[in-house]
Formats: sequence, C-alpha cells, structure tokens
Amino acid sequence: MLYGKGHFYFSNCPGPVAHTESFAVYRRQHDNQLCLAAGYAHGVCEEEEYVLFPLHDLQRDDRRSIGTSIRAKVSVARGLTSELVAINPNVSVSGVKTGWQAKPTSRLASCKVYIRLTESIENPQMWLDAMMHVNHFSVIRGDTEGPACLFAVEHDKHHGYRILDASHMSIATLPSIPSNQPNSVGTVVDMLEHIAIFKFIEGIENKTPSAPFEASFEMALLNSKWEDRTNDGVLTLTHGDCLSLTVRNLGPKPLYLAVLDLCPSWKVINLVSLDGGGDYIVISPGEEECIDWSMIVPEWLQKKGLSQCEDVIKIFVTERPTSFAPLSLPEIPMTADAPGRHVRGQHNLLNGLLSQLSHAIRHAAEENDNWTTRNFIVHTFCPSNQEYLYEPATLPE
Repeated sequence: MLYGKGHFYFSNCPGPVAHTESFAVYRRQHDNQLCLAAGYAHGVCEEEEYVLFPLHDLQRDDRRSIGTSIRAKVSVARGLTSELVAINPNVSVSGVKTGWQAKPTSRLASCKVYIRLTESIENPQMWLDAMMHVNHFSVIRGDTEGPACLFAVEHDKHHGYRILDASHMSIATLPSIPSNQPNSVGTVVDMLEHIAIFKFIEGIENKTPSAPFEASFEMALLNSKWEDRTNDGVLTLTHGDCLSLTVRNLGPKPLYLAVLDLCPSWKVINLVSLDGGGDYIVISPGEEECIDWSMIVPEWLQKKGLSQCEDVIKIFVTERPTSFAPLSLPEIPMTADAPGRHVRGQHNLLNGLLSQLSHAIRHAAEENDNWTTRNFIVHTFCPSNQEYLYEPATLPE
C-alpha cells in the first residue's frame, strides 16, 4: 500500500481478489469468552451457525471429515465482533483456541433484493425452482403486484436472457446469456445472486453510530483542484481526474481505515490490500493518513463504445482492527459462457443482514466496537476525443 502520494486506479483494478470463506476465532482476554472476529459490519447476525476448526485444517475441502471441528452459533452479535456458543449444550468449546477459524454453515437473510421475471419469461416455474437455493433475493412474477424491484429478467429473442435495471433498461456491464446455452437459467441466477450481494455490500452502514466516535476523526475528500467534496455524496469527474482522501485521528485511541471499491464490473476490492498493505490502515492518535488515486473509465468499457461508468467508494472507519476481506467479490465476466463460473458457492458468507444494522451495535462489554461508513458514488466520464489513459494524473502540489 502506498500512502500519502500513492496512486490507484479505482476502476479496472488489476489482479485477482480472493473471496474469504472463513473468519478468525479468538478468546476474549478479560473473560475467556469465545468470539468471532466479525459482526454486523460483516453481515453476521445472531443464531447463525459455524463450524470451528484449527487453522492448519483451513485448506481441507470437506469440513465434515475434520475430527477436531466443533459446531457453534452466534449468541451475541455486535458491530465488529460476535460471541460464539456450542450448538449442542453437551459439547464443550473449551478446546477451541485463539487462531482457529470459523466457516459459516447457515446464514439468515433478513433483507432481500426483489427481482421481477417479466412476462417474456415463458417458464417462470423453472426459474423459481432454480432460485430455491438462493437466499439473497425474492422473485416477483410477471405483472404481479409487489415491492419495487431493483432488477428484472427478460427473454429477448435476439439477445437471449438479459438482466434489466429498475427502469427496465439493459445494463451495459452485464452480458446477455443465450437461451439455448446449456444451464442458461442457472447462469443468470448466479449473476443475480452476485449483483444482489453486491448491492448488500453497498448498503452496509451503521445507522446508529456513536456521536463521540464520529467526533474522534476528521475526513476530507478533495478533487484535483483541492476542492472539498466530502459532503457531496455523488461526484462527477472526468477520466483521469484525481481524488485524495485524508482521515485525521482526533481521539486518544488508534483508528483503522479500510477503503472498498465497488467497481463497474461488479467486483468489490479492498484498496488497502492491493499493494500489500494488509486489510486496513492504522491511524495513530493525532496523526493522519492520506490516499490519492485517479478515476478512469476502464478500457473494456471504452472498447464497448461506452464513455462513462459508476464506482461506489465505500469507506470504513473502526475503533478496532477488523478485516473486511469477506466483503470482496470477483468480477462478472462479460463473455456469455463465463459469468456463472466464479459465482455459485462463493457467497455463503454474505446474506447482507442490513435491517439489523439499526439495532444495538455496541454492548457495554465491548467498548471498542465503534464503527462507521461513508459512501461516495463517483460518475466518471471520458470525453469522446480522449484516448485511453493508463497513467494517473498528478495531484497539484
């Protein structure tokens, strides 16, 4: 990770992003309580079930064959951590030590994305059967009345199956899937599952942040002209323009900063991790950290004749070190035969329990579970006469 004058492309970021399928387990020092290093901010909620196993067993594919594994559930969920207890009260968890891992076996979806099957879908029951395994969205059929739908699916005789936005407009960053392609329905369902989780991640927020914690830092987002855009929410930039994020710690404790890019390709990347910087930046009391980058329209979009794109920059500030690696997602390939390959089975961590974020985030037993988020929607435009830009612009001194 390059701090200060380090530059990043926030679109078309290179390199694969691994999707973490387990969380760290640890023993709380003051009472030896078994805890999960994840909470509401990671999509965890109470009563979810996990299998616990030693770190050296992490690469084992069949968790049921691990003799040392123990099944546990979340008894108390907080902002960044959770408490675990054995599912079977006759099974002791005393042998579980700090450094073990927890792999989810059930996630409870309390917030869903609604998706409409348009009347052009000739066999809706086949689609409903294919979606039975998915907990991330609910389906509305045809013209049936129901909640507003974020996405829709149509069958176009010329383009095959297409995913549409809420206005029933085609989404340029998603491929059409030929209806005669093997497992075409399953491929579209995989894409729907992916984009539903993408929207869950975008929506994660602490609805009841601590006022003293909010006052413990200052954040500034500046553009290339050094104009403060922190309060804008939605930014419109030209291809190659720079942004600079500065966070200053005004409090007596270290703060931890993570920055996610929700890319046009439906990829979610932790920008802190891209250059070997770990999962977060540590901001010491009285210090500040600065990251600057250039916004671009990715080459693959320009080659499709598109001159604009949208990124969502999601910033987490926390009062304890925490990994947001489980929120990373791979991209959805634009080739019709590839979209489902990297989707199915990757999302067992994230049912995005966003409605629970408005409840109690902090408990008295965990005084440093404070966290907050900021979202910035960035629209980047590429003038028609501007060539591809691969080198970042330089911020003015």
